[in-house]
Amino acid sequence: MFGRNERDAETWRLHRATTAMSGVAIPGRSVMSMNDCLLEFREAFDMFDHNGDNKISREELTQMMTRLGQMTSEDEITSIMKKADKDCT
Repeated sequence: MFGRNERDAETWRLHRATTAMSGVAIPGRSVMSMNDCLLEFREAFDMFDHNGDNKISREELTQMMTRLGQMTSEDEITSIMKKADKDCT
């Protein structure tokens, strides 16, 4: 599974350090505040994390991809999980 942990906290710290605090530009939208951006990321994460354990399991990822109309193969799911879950937990 992959989720929010110390590594993710470090990623966010680096992101905040390299992003202008005045906001984040997202294509098709006006500049968002960092807080609004983080809220949107959290909402998107929660759409995948059905059981609320702050991790996205293989099953949750597969279900969400199907709901999004993506017929994702087992190999594609494995690839996504490997890219997102560097410590294979």
